[in-house]
Amino acid sequence: MLEGILDPTIAHHFKIAQGHSMRRPGDVNSQISNRKGTPVVKVGGQAVTMIAGELQVH
Repeated sequence: MLEGILDPTIAHHFKIAQGHSMRRPGDVNSQISNRKGTPVVKVGGQAVTMIAGELQVH
């Protein structure tokens, strides 16, 4: 699984955090598991919105 870097027999959990020292915390949580030889990746988290807007494509 994943080029032989991760053990395919167990699920792997990762947490990435940034911005906490700036009081703008953002956390990304991910889980990578193996389902019948196919990697399954789940990603979620929380962030502080710093800017918002719209993108129009014509």
